[in-house]
Amino acid sequence: MSVSRLYLTGFNPAPFAGIVEEASATGICFFTLADVEMTLENQRKLYELHRACAADNPAYEGWDFPDFPTFCHATFNSPRYQPSAHLVAADGEHWIGLALLDQYAE
Repeated sequence: MSVSRLYLTGFNPAPFAGIVEEASATGICFFTLADVEMTLENQRKLYELHRACAADNPAYEGWDFPDFPTFCHATFNSPRYQPSAHLVAADGEHWIGLALLDQYAE
């Protein structure tokens, strides 16, 4: 599987200035999983969002996405799972985007 990395020392945020505000002005809101109760409904939203994102990621080509119970167990019981490191974009009740960070021991 390929990994995406952002090297902060060379990152220039200037081209992205105002982008969150522009998206927010259209009704898109941003929150972390730490900001919402992890109800069964929200777990399903997260599952479907991960599934959609995986289908769009060439690194997962040919990979079978796990079923809902397996996903929940692997996600919420992982020592790398940090709700505050999962950023979700939502359009009303629909979760439409996801960015997350995993923490690995060095």
